[in-house]
Amino acid sequence: MKTFVLPALFILSASVLFAQQEETVLGHRGLGFSGFWWNWSHQVAQFPGDKAYMRGSQFGLEFGKCLFIGYGTYKLQDDIVIQQGQTSTRFDMHFNAFKIGYGFQAYKAIHPIFNVDLGGAKASVDGEGTDHLFMIQPAVGVELNVFRWFRLSLEGGYRFATDSDFPSLSNADISGLFGQAVLRFGYSWGHFGKYRREYDRDWE
Repeated sequence: MKTFVLPALFILSASVLFAQQEETVLGHRGLGFSGFWWNWSHQVAQFPGDKAYMRGSQFGLEFGKCLFIGYGTYKLQDDIVIQQGQTSTRFDMHFNAFKIGYGFQAYKAIHPIFNVDLGGAKASVDGEGTDHLFMIQPAVGVELNVFRWFRLSLEGGYRFATDSDFPSLSNADISGLFGQAVLRFGYSWGHFGKYRREYDRDWE
Protein backbone atom coordinates (compact mmCIF):
# COMPACT_ATOMS: atom_id res chain seq x y z
CA MET A 1 0.00 0.00 0.00
CA LYS A 2 2.88 2.39 0.81
CA THR A 3 4.16 1.87 -2.74
CA PHE A 4 1.11 3.73 -4.03
CA VAL A 5 0.35 6.11 -1.14
CA LEU A 6 3.80 7.69 -0.77
CA PRO A 7 4.25 8.59 -4.48
CA ALA A 8 0.70 9.97 -4.54
CA LEU A 9 1.41 12.20 -1.50
CA PHE A 10 4.66 13.38 -3.07
CA ILE A 11 2.93 14.32 -6.34
CA LEU A 12 0.16 16.12 -4.45
CA SER A 13 2.65 18.07 -2.32
CA ALA A 14 4.71 19.01 -5.36
CA SER A 15 1.58 20.22 -7.14
CA VAL A 16 0.62 22.48 -4.23
CA LEU A 17 4.12 23.91 -3.94
CA PHE A 18 4.28 24.49 -7.69
CA ALA A 19 0.95 26.35 -7.66
CA GLN A 20 2.13 28.54 -4.77
CA GLN A 21 5.39 29.30 -6.58
CA GLU A 22 3.51 30.24 -9.74
CA GLU A 23 1.33 32.65 -7.78
CA THR A 24 4.46 34.31 -6.39
CA VAL A 25 6.17 34.60 -9.77
CA LEU A 26 3.13 35.72 -11.73
CA GLY A 27 1.68 38.04 -9.14
CA HIS A 28 -1.96 38.25 -8.13
CA ARG A 29 -3.49 35.68 -10.46
CA GLY A 30 -1.11 32.75 -10.69
CA LEU A 31 -1.82 29.52 -12.54
CA GLY A 32 -3.65 27.54 -9.91
CA PHE A 33 -6.30 24.95 -10.79
CA SER A 34 -9.50 26.95 -11.38
CA GLY A 35 -12.00 24.84 -13.31
CA PHE A 36 -12.88 22.04 -15.71
CA TRP A 37 -14.56 22.08 -19.14
CA TRP A 38 -15.97 19.75 -21.78
CA ASN A 39 -15.82 21.07 -25.34
CA TRP A 40 -18.16 20.05 -28.15
CA SER A 41 -16.57 21.15 -31.42
CA HIS A 42 -18.23 21.52 -34.82
CA GLN A 43 -15.75 22.10 -37.61
CA VAL A 44 -16.06 22.80 -41.32
CA ALA A 45 -12.69 22.08 -42.93
CA GLN A 46 -11.03 21.88 -46.30
CA PHE A 47 -10.13 18.32 -47.29
CA PRO A 48 -9.04 16.69 -50.56
CA GLY A 49 -11.78 17.25 -53.09
CA ASP A 50 -14.22 19.25 -50.98
CA LYS A 51 -15.13 20.85 -47.66
CA ALA A 52 -16.30 18.48 -44.97
CA TYR A 53 -17.78 18.45 -41.48
CA MET A 54 -15.79 17.19 -38.49
CA ARG A 55 -17.17 16.78 -34.99
CA GLY A 56 -15.13 16.45 -31.85
CA SER A 57 -15.10 16.61 -28.09
CA GLN A 58 -12.40 17.42 -25.57
CA PHE A 59 -12.21 17.39 -21.80
CA GLY A 60 -9.68 19.45 -19.89
CA LEU A 61 -8.68 21.46 -16.87
CA GLU A 62 -8.47 25.23 -16.49
CA PHE A 63 -5.60 27.00 -14.72
CA GLY A 64 -5.50 30.62 -13.66
CA LYS A 65 -8.95 31.10 -15.27
CA CYS A 66 -7.24 31.61 -18.62
CA LEU A 67 -5.22 28.48 -19.55
CA PHE A 68 -6.93 25.29 -20.78
CA ILE A 69 -5.12 21.95 -21.12
CA GLY A 70 -7.04 18.91 -22.32
CA TYR A 71 -7.36 15.94 -24.62
CA GLY A 72 -9.98 14.81 -27.10
CA THR A 73 -10.89 13.54 -30.55
CA TYR A 74 -12.14 14.76 -33.91
CA LYS A 75 -13.95 12.49 -36.36
CA LEU A 76 -14.71 13.19 -39.99
CA GLN A 77 -18.48 12.95 -40.43
CA ASP A 78 -18.91 13.48 -44.16
CA ASP A 79 -18.15 10.94 -46.85
CA ILE A 80 -15.31 12.44 -48.93
CA VAL A 81 -14.95 11.12 -52.47
CA ILE A 82 -11.70 11.94 -54.30
CA GLN A 83 -11.97 11.85 -58.06
CA GLN A 84 -8.81 10.75 -59.88
CA GLY A 85 -9.37 10.52 -63.60
CA GLN A 86 -11.96 7.83 -64.25
CA THR A 87 -11.73 6.38 -60.76
CA SER A 88 -12.87 7.65 -57.37
CA THR A 89 -11.65 6.82 -53.88
CA ARG A 90 -12.97 7.57 -50.42
CA PHE A 91 -11.05 9.39 -47.69
CA ASP A 92 -11.66 9.10 -43.94
CA MET A 93 -9.82 10.41 -40.87
CA HIS A 94 -9.87 10.26 -37.06
CA PHE A 95 -7.77 12.75 -35.06
CA ASN A 96 -6.73 12.31 -31.39
CA ALA A 97 -5.34 15.57 -30.06
CA PHE A 98 -3.96 17.33 -27.03
CA LYS A 99 -5.46 20.81 -26.74
CA ILE A 100 -3.83 23.90 -25.27
CA GLY A 101 -5.90 27.08 -25.15
CA TYR A 102 -5.53 30.56 -23.74
CA GLY A 103 -8.18 33.22 -23.16
CA PHE A 104 -6.97 36.82 -23.22
CA GLN A 105 -8.80 38.92 -20.60
CA ALA A 106 -11.13 35.97 -20.17
CA TYR A 107 -13.04 37.74 -17.38
CA LYS A 108 -14.71 39.91 -20.05
CA ALA A 109 -18.00 38.77 -21.59
CA ILE A 110 -16.42 38.71 -25.07
CA HIS A 111 -12.69 38.10 -25.38
CA PRO A 112 -10.11 36.73 -27.85
CA ILE A 113 -8.81 33.17 -27.56
CA PHE A 114 -6.00 31.09 -29.02
CA ASN A 115 -6.02 27.28 -29.27
CA VAL A 116 -3.66 24.62 -30.58
CA ASP A 117 -4.59 20.97 -31.22
CA LEU A 118 -1.75 18.55 -31.86
CA GLY A 119 -1.46 14.80 -32.01
CA GLY A 120 -1.77 11.70 -34.13
CA ALA A 121 -4.38 11.02 -36.77
CA LYS A 122 -5.39 7.83 -38.53
CA ALA A 123 -6.41 8.34 -42.16
CA SER A 124 -7.57 5.87 -44.79
CA VAL A 125 -7.92 5.91 -48.57
CA ASP A 126 -9.73 3.15 -50.46
CA GLY A 127 -7.23 0.96 -52.25
CA GLU A 128 -4.25 2.50 -50.42
CA GLY A 129 -4.90 1.32 -46.87
CA THR A 130 -4.44 3.40 -43.72
CA ASP A 131 -1.72 5.77 -42.63
CA HIS A 132 -0.75 7.43 -39.36
CA LEU A 133 -0.25 11.18 -39.56
CA PHE A 134 0.87 13.89 -37.18
CA MET A 135 -1.19 17.07 -37.23
CA ILE A 136 -1.11 20.52 -35.67
CA GLN A 137 -4.04 22.90 -36.00
CA PRO A 138 -3.72 26.36 -34.42
CA ALA A 139 -6.81 28.56 -34.28
CA VAL A 140 -7.76 32.06 -33.16
CA GLY A 141 -11.21 33.41 -32.41
CA VAL A 142 -13.55 35.08 -29.99
CA GLU A 143 -15.31 33.54 -27.01
CA LEU A 144 -18.58 34.57 -25.39
CA ASN A 145 -19.19 33.90 -21.69
CA VAL A 146 -22.92 33.12 -21.88
CA PHE A 147 -23.23 31.72 -18.35
CA ARG A 148 -20.65 30.76 -15.78
CA TRP A 149 -21.15 27.15 -16.84
CA PHE A 150 -21.48 27.70 -20.60
CA ARG A 151 -19.24 29.44 -23.16
CA LEU A 152 -19.43 29.70 -26.94
CA SER A 153 -16.53 30.42 -29.30
CA LEU A 154 -16.13 30.99 -33.03
CA GLU A 155 -12.67 30.18 -34.39
CA GLY A 156 -10.69 29.93 -37.59
CA GLY A 157 -7.39 28.22 -38.23
CA TYR A 158 -5.24 26.00 -40.40
CA ARG A 159 -4.56 22.27 -40.19
CA PHE A 160 -0.94 21.22 -40.85
CA ALA A 161 -0.57 17.50 -41.69
CA THR A 162 2.74 15.63 -41.87
CA ASP A 163 4.01 12.07 -42.44
CA SER A 164 1.59 11.18 -45.24
CA ASP A 165 2.70 8.10 -47.18
CA PHE A 166 -0.34 7.88 -49.45
CA PRO A 167 0.68 7.68 -53.13
CA SER A 168 -2.24 9.90 -54.14
CA LEU A 169 -2.28 12.41 -51.25
CA SER A 170 0.54 14.64 -50.05
CA ASN A 171 0.80 16.50 -46.76
CA ALA A 172 -0.38 19.65 -48.54
CA ASP A 173 -3.47 17.83 -49.84
CA ILE A 174 -4.54 16.81 -46.34
CA SER A 175 -3.70 20.21 -44.80
CA GLY A 176 -6.20 23.04 -45.09
CA LEU A 177 -8.20 25.88 -43.61
CA PHE A 178 -11.03 25.31 -41.14
CA GLY A 179 -13.63 27.21 -39.18
CA GLN A 180 -15.37 25.93 -36.09
CA ALA A 181 -17.89 26.66 -33.39
CA VAL A 182 -17.14 25.30 -29.93
CA LEU A 183 -19.67 24.85 -27.13
CA ARG A 184 -18.03 24.63 -23.72
CA PHE A 185 -19.76 23.21 -20.64
CA GLY A 186 -18.18 23.20 -17.21
CA TYR A 187 -17.43 25.42 -14.26
CA SER A 188 -14.79 27.95 -13.23
CA TRP A 189 -14.32 29.13 -9.65
CA GLY A 190 -12.37 31.86 -7.93
CA HIS A 191 -11.73 35.44 -9.05
CA PHE A 192 -9.59 36.93 -11.77
CA GLY A 193 -6.72 38.87 -10.22
CA LYS A 194 -7.31 42.04 -12.22
CA TYR A 195 -11.09 41.94 -11.72
CA ARG A 196 -10.74 41.35 -7.98
CA ARG A 197 -8.27 44.22 -7.55
CA GLU A 198 -10.59 46.62 -9.42
CA TYR A 199 -13.53 45.40 -7.33
CA ASP A 200 -11.61 45.94 -4.09
CA ARG A 201 -10.59 49.46 -5.12
CA ASP A 202 -14.23 50.37 -5.75
CA TRP A 203 -15.06 49.52 -2.14
CA GLU A 204 -12.11 51.31 -0.54
